[in-house]
Amino acid sequence: MNIHDLISEFSQQYITSNQTNTTTDFIIRKPSKDILVKMLQREEDIRTSTEYITKCDEVASEPNGWLRISADVQKQVAAEFGFISEIENDIAVNQMRRAQYIYPDEPLFRTIPVYVRNNLANKGKYSANDKVPDIILHQLNKVSEDLQSTDRINLYQTFDKNRPNILIASSHTWQPFKANIELIKYLNQNYPNINIVFVYITEAHAADVWPIGLSAGVINYSHKTIADRRQCCQNMIEQYDFTVNSYLDNMESELQTELAAWPFRYYIIDHDPESDSYIFRFIPNPSDSEYDLEILFDKLDLV
Repeated sequence: MNIHDLISEFSQQYITSNQTNTTTDFIIRKPSKDILVKMLQREEDIRTSTEYITKCDEVASEPNGWLRISADVQKQVAAEFGFISEIENDIAVNQMRRAQYIYPDEPLFRTIPVYVRNNLANKGKYSANDKVPDIILHQLNKVSEDLQSTDRINLYQTFDKNRPNILIASSHTWQPFKANIELIKYLNQNYPNINIVFVYITEAHAADVWPIGLSAGVINYSHKTIADRRQCCQNMIEQYDFTVNSYLDNMESELQTELAAWPFRYYIIDHDPESDSYIFRFIPNPSDSEYDLEILFDKLDLV
């Protein structure tokens, strides 16, 4: 049980006990459903403000500094609505974060908060030994606006039948991926017995969708065309001298959706000679969409 669940359980027990104990004057308050809606609307207003983006810019060099800024915003909002004491403030913030689960039938709690509305992360439906779907991608250097078939390439065409394949998907605006770029480059340059394939997907923090300023590392906007995605990918490649074979997810975001790849995921994939297809050897479970890529050394017997 995490700290937010503990706080929620404690508050429920404490409130219940105080409702039946007339000798106790102190009662912990928590926001009603209607107040929660207003609190989340207020939080959303702050998160889209210039002041918030500027604060995120200021902590761009601090790992996940924008999360600290966002937590401060939630505490500020709770205080603005009268939840001043430490325990009441913690409970109110916890309920803001969990509103969609506390009130599952209220659509506002799924549409107001940016971290719910635009969070596309999920565990996915595939497991080890499942067949990999052969998704259509776009080649990085052969992209046209009219999406001619010559621009396209099947995922299977990027794989090697005779080597383990590492498929990596992410974007320029996801810092945990970029924290692993040097390791990915090292693997690509020093282990010719593996084939690494990178696919650029939807931005994790597009400035017009989930703005966190320069804490995203770069100001990219959501991809309206395949040319937009291509440009974002090329900018990343140039900035990091990223020489891994790179491709673009299609504009239906098929690879991202089918493989639950957003905002960052990797897979070890092998050829199955019996079916002449490819299967997942290893799919790591994400922890807050972060991964320890050093696991690859063990899984691929690289050490």
